[in-house]
Amino acid sequence: MIKQQKKEIFIATAAVRDDGTSKQYIPIEFPAVASHSVVDSLIKASEDLNIQTKVGICQSKDSFFGEMEPERMPVAPYLDYKWSAWQKGGVGASEMEAATLFTLSHIKKIQAGAILAIETSDKKIVHDMTKIVLESITKMEKSRNVK
Repeated sequence: MIKQQKKEIFIATAAVRDDGTSKQYIPIEFPAVASHSVVDSLIKASEDLNIQTKVGICQSKDSFFGEMEPERMPVAPYLDYKWSAWQKGGVGASEMEAATLFTLSHIKKIQAGAILAIETSDKKIVHDMTKIVLESITKMEKSRNVK
C-alpha cells in the first residue's frame, strides 16, 4: 500500500472513477488509465532532476470538501469507508480531474498524464512539479522530432 504524505509529488498511472463526469462519456467499467509514454516521461524527468516522486493510482471524486473535511459531511462514515478501501487497494492520492482526463484522452486518442501535489500549495513543491513537467515536455518533443 502506498503511504500518502503531505507535501509529496505524485505521478498518476490511472484513476479510480469515483466521479460523475467520466460516466457521462463511457460506461464505468472502462478504466481510466494515463498514457504510458507520458507517465514514463514524467518519471524519467523527475529522476533526471533528482526530485523524489511517488507513482501509482489516484482516486478522482466530485467533492473537494468530502475529502478535506469529511467529518463535516452527512455521509462522513461512507466517505471514510470508501477512502479506506481505496488505500487498501493501493490508491496513493485523491483529486478531482484525472479520471475524466484519462477517459477522454483514450476516447479522443490523445496522450494524457497527471502530476499531483499532495495536500500542499508549497512553493517549492509547485516549482519542482513545474520543472518535472517542463523537462518531460521537452524530452517528449525532442523524441517526437527525432522520428
